[in-house]
Amino acid sequence: MTASVTTPSTRSDRTFPILIIEDNPEHQVVMSYGLGQRFPQARPVFVQTTSEAVEYMQASSKNEAQAVRLILLDIYLPQPEIGWHLLTVLRHTYPRLPVIAISAYQTIEDVQRAYDLGVHSFIAKPLTTEQWINYFELLRVYWLETVTLPSDNRY
Repeated sequence: MTASVTTPSTRSDRTFPILIIEDNPEHQVVMSYGLGQRFPQARPVFVQTTSEAVEYMQASSKNEAQAVRLILLDIYLPQPEIGWHLLTVLRHTYPRLPVIAISAYQTIEDVQRAYDLGVHSFIAKPLTTEQWINYFELLRVYWLETVTLPSDNRY
């Protein structure tokens, strides 16, 4: 049996949830604005804690319309060990779900550890709203117009 795939042309008109694990309310506002400006297909779902993230993932995995297609994870929640632990849980439970680490800090050790633990990308948090908008434009082009993904959401 051959699994089906979704191509950029079959994905660009659908909306889907992106789980954003970010504990800074100001960053949430800017991220929501940036997504709305450049990645309107994404419906941001913001959570601030690891328990909220795990609860949302468990609930959303039971409903196709709410199934998360991408995670943006602030590694420092507010301590890095919390973010690293959550990343480990996510990779173990949802091994194929794309996770992008975001952080205001980008030490070589953090970047290396993030990739060692299975992130798909590591992004330094932008400093301005315009930079966030540009990041989300690139994210949209990559995830909706470039890559081919498995069609199922059973990560």
